[in-house]
Amino acid sequence: MNFLGHLFLSIDNTEFRIGNLMADGLPASQLSGYPPMMQLGYRYHHWIDEYTDGHHGFKRSKALLSPHQGHYAAVVVDLAYDHFLALNWDVYSEIALDEYVRGFYNEYLEYKGELPAQFRTVMTYMIRYNWLQSYSTIEGLQKAFDGMSRRTKYSNRLSEAAAVIYEYKEELEKHFKDLLLDIVPDSRKWIKKHLG
Repeated sequence: MNFLGHLFLSIDNTEFRIGNLMADGLPASQLSGYPPMMQLGYRYHHWIDEYTDGHHGFKRSKALLSPHQGHYAAVVVDLAYDHFLALNWDVYSEIALDEYVRGFYNEYLEYKGELPAQFRTVMTYMIRYNWLQSYSTIEGLQKAFDGMSRRTKYSNRLSEAAAVIYEYKEELEKHFKDLLLDIVPDSRKWIKKHLG
């Protein structure tokens, strides 16, 4: 799961959602000054990552793409899953994708000044180029991979990843649906357990 997937699996709480998204790249040692719900969202992010990495659907997707994408196969699968989620958003949510995304961007802006500089940089680009909604199109997916390919210092074939996803779209989308069927109810159990 990438940004959109993490948000989709979050509860309807701004601090929880922000904590969930800012978890990448932020050491746990820097969490202490943030509100309890942000800290819980941070922990939830890592639970999602561990759950996803261990799920049979994700493992199958990664194995399918590894011959072409090598070390970056897991990253490509994460974005592919966000693409399938955005593409079929109306199946999974009663709120339209553009409304949902706009709402989150506005929520983030209320907290912006209190958040880590690295996360603010990511969010600046996310909002400017509307990453979350752009995942719904093959063109948006291609732009995301092109950007990742440029920012990665190692040799990669990320610029070809969107085409590879569509070559294996049927299998990858089935794996994604398998994951969603399991992670949605299990994520609710995790949240219930940790919220008390």
